[in-house]
Order: sequence, then structure tokens, then C-alpha cells
Amino acid sequence: MRMLIPSLLRYCSQHASKALPLGLAIGIVLPPAAQVASHLLPLSLLIPLVIAISRIEWQQQLDYLKRWPLMIAIALWILVACPLLIWSLLKILPVNEPLTLAAIMAAAAPPVTACAAIALFLKLDVAIVVVATVLSMLTAPFLLPIMAHQLLAIELNIPVYTLGLRLGGFIFTAFMLALIIKQWLGKDRINTYSSTMDGIAVIAIVCFIIGIMKGVGYLLLDRPLYAITTTLLAFVVIVVIQAVTLLVFWQLPRKTSLALAMMCGNCNLGLMYLILADQAEINTLVFFALGQIPMYTLPALQARWYKRLLAV
Repeated sequence: MRMLIPSLLRYCSQHASKALPLGLAIGIVLPPAAQVASHLLPLSLLIPLVIAISRIEWQQQLDYLKRWPLMIAIALWILVACPLLIWSLLKILPVNEPLTLAAIMAAAAPPVTACAAIALFLKLDVAIVVVATVLSMLTAPFLLPIMAHQLLAIELNIPVYTLGLRLGGFIFTAFMLALIIKQWLGKDRINTYSSTMDGIAVIAIVCFIIGIMKGVGYLLLDRPLYAITTTLLAFVVIVVIQAVTLLVFWQLPRKTSLALAMMCGNCNLGLMYLILADQAEINTLVFFALGQIPMYTLPALQARWYKRLLAV
């Protein structure tokens, strides 16, 4: 048993891109599993971020912080330019108002914390993903209400300081736990057990995916056409954001530009669901659940494409 668990974790880390769609299937087909996993959402968001921060050299993150004009530009791209891009796109597409609201709010969200772990699996630039994710999460409480009001004329019920404290506390906890792990294991042991740690991150992400699918299986049965239309719109939003981001940051090193494209497309839909849960109709909220489908299937579909571009 002592050998079996590390072997299974290493197997999970080596097949991460296949495990993510499996989580979607489990969450949709087995509603009781989604119900149970939904109670683990905060923990399953925290674990991959802690492991990703622990796995990379903090000097790399400090180097990016020194390039503060670039990092500010990336944060503004994520929180301002991306929602403006989707707002402009939906002006020419026949999309109803609830889905338009959801798509623009999704584009205005900071990246999901699992992006760092996904970048690790895809062998992209993890350091810039961590720094950009943290910076955008800290900036989001100030820019999200502005974007929501200017583009959609809605007022967020959650106070800025409350949202800021929640996101700031989450990030502080992740860095403190990563520091403890670094001090406890040390650099050499972290490198030795890297595959095992990555496997734990994969399992945590899969648990998150299963949990966020709560209720989606029933929706697919009750309103299949609406569910399919919503999922297709989510695919369009994510692919457009990724493609335009890649073009904008193409002059950066390839590992960095691909990491930014992946990160910008993987918006924190769970955060948007929590923010809008008490003020948006179900036709809007369902986008934040179904939007997980392209987020966690695209890495598997794009893995070979990433490898080809990195080899150029």
C-alpha cells in the first residue's frame, strides 16, 4: 500500500490532461458525487495553488514582480481588456441577455487558481501565472464593480472590502502553507517528490471540477438544447480570449505567451457564481457551471498543440 499510493499519484500527474475531462464526466453523470464534492470546493481550490507555489523557485516570481510594468499590463488585460473584448464580440452575436451578462462577467474575472497547476502539467511558465493570478485577484475587488457597472449597468451587492478580504485571505493562506512546505521538505525533497505533489494537485482539481458540476446533470436532462448552447458559447468565449491574448503577448518567450493565453481563458467562474448567486437568474448562473466544461477539456485537446509551439 505504501508503494501503491505514490505510484497512483505519479500516474495522475502524468495523465493530468485526461483526468480533468474525467472529472467533468463524473460530476455530470453522478449527481451525488457532485453534491459531496461541492462541500470541498474551497479546499480543492487552495491545494493546487499551494503546490504550484511550492514547486517553483520564488526567485522567479520575484523577478516578474521587478518587471512591474509588464505585470500591471497583464492584470489590466485580464480584468479590463478581456471583458471589453467579449462585450464587443457579443454585440454581433445573437445571444440572449442572461448569457451575455454571464459571459462578460466571466471574462472580467481573475484566473482560476488551478491555472498554476495546469501550467505546471503543460510545462508552461508557472511563475508568471502565479504572479499574474495573485495580482489580478488582489486587483479584482476594485475593477470588477466598475466593469459590471459600465458594461452591464449592474451593481454588485458584495462590498469591495469584503471581496478584497476574501481574496487576500485566500492568497495569504496559500503562500503561508507553501512556505511551510518549502521549509519542511526543502528544495531537494520537493524535487524528489514533485510527481507525487503534482498528482495530489490533479486529484484536488478533479474534486473541484466534480463539485462545480453540481446540478448540471439534471439541467442537461431537463433543458438539453439550452445546456448545449450555453456550453458552446463558453467555448467561444474561452477560445477567443486565448487566441487574442496569444497574439497580444506573442513577442514574449513562447512558454510565457502560451501560459498567459491559457490563464486568461481559464476565468474564475466559481468566484463569479458566488458573487452573483443572490442577484442573477438561473439562466445566467448556469453559464458559470457549464463554462467549466471547455475550461477543463481544452487543456487535453490543446496539449499536443502546446508541445508543437514550444518546440518551434
